[in-house]
Amino acid sequence: MSKITTNSRMTAVAVTGPRRYSPLPGDDSEFDEQEAKVWDALEASGNPEGISREGARETLARRMVEFGGKAYHVEDLDRFDIPEDEPPPSLELTIPKAPTDPYWYEEPTQAKVIEHYIMSKRALGSGFHGALLITGPAGSGKTMGVPVVVARLNKKHDLQMRLLKMDCATITDPQKWLGRREIDETGSHYIESDFIRACREGNVVILLDEITRAHPTIGSMLHSLLDGSQALHLSELNLTVNVNPTTVFLATANIGAQFGGTYRMDWALRERFAWTIERDFPPQDEEVRILTSHNPDCDPDAASVLVAIAAKTRQMYATGDLRSPISTRVLNNAAFLVASGMTEREALSVTALPTFDGDANGTLGEKSERAQVMAIIELGKRR
Repeated sequence: MSKITTNSRMTAVAVTGPRRYSPLPGDDSEFDEQEAKVWDALEASGNPEGISREGARETLARRMVEFGGKAYHVEDLDRFDIPEDEPPPSLELTIPKAPTDPYWYEEPTQAKVIEHYIMSKRALGSGFHGALLITGPAGSGKTMGVPVVVARLNKKHDLQMRLLKMDCATITDPQKWLGRREIDETGSHYIESDFIRACREGNVVILLDEITRAHPTIGSMLHSLLDGSQALHLSELNLTVNVNPTTVFLATANIGAQFGGTYRMDWALRERFAWTIERDFPPQDEEVRILTSHNPDCDPDAASVLVAIAAKTRQMYATGDLRSPISTRVLNNAAFLVASGMTEREALSVTALPTFDGDANGTLGEKSERAQVMAIIELGKRR
């Protein structure tokens, strides 16, 4: 066997007989286990391209070689790079058209509940107890949908409600929540925060975004705003703030051990949310529509490929074989690059793939997610 450098882009190996990347079934139980997971995800998606089981094994093995897995049958490897007849990727990218719609899927029943909650709270004021919590996987549109609903209600009922988003993960200074007291030559003055002003003035929807990332002291402060009293006593400032009857609270949360940097919502705060909407990723046909609406220059066939690949990762996530799926948010970023001139594989390689763990040590354990996802991307229909 001898190595031949054909050009700067790839290295080929001269061999005789059939070439194979993957081990024979039964030769490597670790590889067989990982291949079975990829195949199950492929079958769950309906395998629209009709890929064979052997083809799936070969593709996974090639990705294992390229992204840090075991080098199976090294003496039989043909090349580690793209085929000679496949042209190099174009370096020219264009600026696509501006988005026309938010990447947001509105499930009708959930939309009805959100609207009913907001209008009931405004009508009943302090007689209405309980808040609304929206949960779901990261990147599924929990936060994106609230401004859409508020804008629609404003137009429908001529309400002119404004939206105040409180990012619980980044707003950690208590003064930005509660305000502060300043002293000058005329005496002591209380300077209220945007949050307190919204609570007091009303005609506002306050979105407590990622509430599980709020510090426990902030969570405790929210108790009295969300319960029957709907008032907040600031003892250090010697001030009581009553919530305006037209102030509405909504919250979003990523709930689960896989979300780092979150706090467990204590039961007292959790009980304040009488209703919970559990979002999921959109149906595949709806997700294609979202990508092409938000990215008008993205070809629908290309969007379908992106969505099908994401669906396979979500199937593996549901069975515990991946620690996270490809989200709608990530797909939207990939669709932007496709609309700019990239192939689906190129776009996913700089948006989705880096979010999965790779492994340079040749193992196929829990750190081989990147190789599995790369295999799924490779098995998708190429343009």
